[in-house]
Amino acid sequence: MANGPTKADPALQMTDDELTVERARARMVGLASVLTVAMFSGFIFTTWLALKDSSGGTNAKKLEAIADHKLAFVFSSFFFSIASLLVAAVLVHLILAARSRSTLVPKLALYAAIAGPVLAAIVYPAYTLAQVSAANKFADAPAQTAKVAQDLLNSNTIEFTTTLYLFAQLLVAIAWVMTGMYCMRLGLLTRLVGSVAIAIGLANLIAPPLAALLQVFWIGSIAIMLLGEGPQTPPAWKLGRPVTWREVAALGASGPASESPSDFKKSDQ
Repeated sequence: MANGPTKADPALQMTDDELTVERARARMVGLASVLTVAMFSGFIFTTWLALKDSSGGTNAKKLEAIADHKLAFVFSSFFFSIASLLVAAVLVHLILAARSRSTLVPKLALYAAIAGPVLAAIVYPAYTLAQVSAANKFADAPAQTAKVAQDLLNSNTIEFTTTLYLFAQLLVAIAWVMTGMYCMRLGLLTRLVGSVAIAIGLANLIAPPLAALLQVFWIGSIAIMLLGEGPQTPPAWKLGRPVTWREVAALGASGPASESPSDFKKSDQ
């Protein structure tokens, strides 16, 4: 009697050829993940360098700091844009892996993982340049008051790019939350790694600097998993099917990991 997925079962079994393609893609994404960590680290450092003198948190202090460290501020947007595009590659790989193992993973996750980071990569430099322009005007203003700073930061360009950036961050947050949730359920990510992915999604909306810091460590761990393929890699990657963490606990890590997709097909016959 068949023990595998039925027509009503949302679980899918990948073929050996599909797994070979996925592993090749994983190696490329793993290398991209290493570069992502470098880009986010550069973004965090240059942002700190540009805004470290904005003590007090006022708009005037912020514009003064940007005017004094324009190059660092512009470089921060460059690092962020490249990191965003690379994040898209990582999230898309994970979502494609999840969709290859279950019919329950919606296309919305894939669309958000592409549209959000790409839009952020385009809009953030424009937002940065708009702030640099405001900082230059503030530095040249006869009176550098709080009202002048507020008026410059309320310009149509800054407000428009801010709105687009917030929309992009919303899409990015959706992608992170759905990636963490579905990959964790299917056994592609451990509970800890999946939970942190969900936390990153929420942090993108309420604390972007914290999200960037968390992404450095999270993507670093994903790079190790994709490039290493060691004992720490969840068995769902090797088997090409969902492996719940209850199953891993019941059978032992060596149990399901010792199977292969072809073994799984034989068990259905």
